[in-house]
Amino acid sequence: MARIGPPPGRRRSRAGPGVRPGPPDGPLSAPVTSSTPVPGWWMWRPGADRAPTARVVRGRVRRARARALLVPAALSAVALAVLGPSPWWSVGLACAPVLVVGLAAALPVRVDDRRLAWAAPATDVVHVLQFTDPEQRRRATRMCGHFDTVRDLDARWVARVEHQLWRALVALRDSQAARESLRRVANRPGLAGELAEETRELGGLDRRVDRFADALRVLSEELDPDLSDSALRRVASLDPL
Repeated sequence: MARIGPPPGRRRSRAGPGVRPGPPDGPLSAPVTSSTPVPGWWMWRPGADRAPTARVVRGRVRRARARALLVPAALSAVALAVLGPSPWWSVGLACAPVLVVGLAAALPVRVDDRRLAWAAPATDVVHVLQFTDPEQRRRATRMCGHFDTVRDLDARWVARVEHQLWRALVALRDSQAARESLRRVANRPGLAGELAEETRELGGLDRRVDRFADALRVLSEELDPDLSDSALRRVASLDPL
């Protein structure tokens, strides 16, 4: 797993109560969540298979390379064909730029996690640009920042917290359409009951997510390893939905 943000929070340390950890040693491998200055943070669904998305992204990069070189290669081929001393030389020289385009398109493509996350389907990743509601974006970003500070604790419980965090983020993301419709629809008598029911459902979701977020914040601020263990188990036991 890697960092989540922004901004990256302080990482937890097992050095003892009252001891604040130093800077991380470096980026971790196999990121599930990650952050960059722009455009922000993202989180992969725990257990998501990134290989299909990686193949799609690599194909796009290779096609973009080929398109960028196609026109210069065509012009070069024509020029070399004209300069060839014989028809066979002209054909051979004209093929050289085409081979260059093919080799450039076949070069290995390094795909970073940010590019993968932005190309992945919404069922596999949740990221900041999916939050058009500023309030829900702030809530999601705060939870991600708190989670980033506790990922060095007990891996078994952290994995459960990560799963609950994923569910909370997806619920907030998917609730935006309902929130927007409630803001736009006038409180007409015929819709009063339906609107009240939808408002109650969103209110219940907000209370459960806020309870989970508050417990996660308390855990992120706890520096005593003994107390943080019990706080971690408490967060893992909370159901944000």
